[in-house]
Amino acid sequence: MSRFPRPRLAAVLACLSLVIVATLLVGIATSLAGRGGAAGDGDEAAGGRRLRTSFDPFDPSSSYFYFQRNRLPYGHARIDGLSPFGAQFKSVDLPGNRRGKLLTSLGVIDPRNPRGLEMLPASLRRPTVTKRPGRGGLAPGANIVQIEAVALRRHGPAGIERELSAFGRVVGTMEDRGFILRGVGRKQLDALADLPYVEAMMPYHDGFKIDRGLGRAPFIQEKRARERELEIMIASWPGARSDEIARFREEVESVAGRDAVGDFAGDGTVLQAKVPAGRVPVIARLDTVSAIQEIPEMLLYNSEG
Repeated sequence: MSRFPRPRLAAVLACLSLVIVATLLVGIATSLAGRGGAAGDGDEAAGGRRLRTSFDPFDPSSSYFYFQRNRLPYGHARIDGLSPFGAQFKSVDLPGNRRGKLLTSLGVIDPRNPRGLEMLPASLRRPTVTKRPGRGGLAPGANIVQIEAVALRRHGPAGIERELSAFGRVVGTMEDRGFILRGVGRKQLDALADLPYVEAMMPYHDGFKIDRGLGRAPFIQEKRARERELEIMIASWPGARSDEIARFREEVESVAGRDAVGDFAGDGTVLQAKVPAGRVPVIARLDTVSAIQEIPEMLLYNSEG
């Protein structure tokens, strides 16, 4: 038997429902107020500091309105003669069909017939020592070998890498089916060139190591844009051992000067240096160097950052 008549039971249930709904609404309101209300327009005190806990893109202090009122600083054009590429390779064309060709920093290149590289200054090219008709050639040091598609499917990238490790160390790959092999000695060139699954090959030219924007990208700081000395980052090859990293720094210091070289990465794998523009090709020629680019300018552009 019910303790309450039916009308009263309905009224009690309705009252309980209202209490529950009101409690939830009060909790939500309290939560929202804690996020962006009385603590100071979206800030709340925490240990004496103001922390923004919500973001309104249309707030007057947001970066959206900031950049409606302000312009980014203009970049100053660089002086002539800084780029080791001269007037070449300011842009590269990337054809839609790149099958069978290598995608390099200087564009898409067929290693069997590397058209376009004739525009590369002689100081940034490495002459081939071992040649094979219709398949390109190799040089002591770093090379690119292109593997036949059938062999790559059969053995897989790991299997090909194990095979190539008999001639040097694989330090990278590139489109299409290209393996960058470093440390190939003069005695190993013929054996590497005669591997049945090597479809094409070419030296890893010094020009591939240099960023095309080096000496060309505008700078906000006019003084730096006008300087003939470049502030650059110089990277060693991936997987370099401690003895190789030590030799890497010694070689860079021999070109740039000990006082001009510093440790950029903190572990010796990337160095920084300030050198005359004409010394960049000399640094790129070092066998221990894999990449060179300018140290970029740092600009904070988010007003709420």
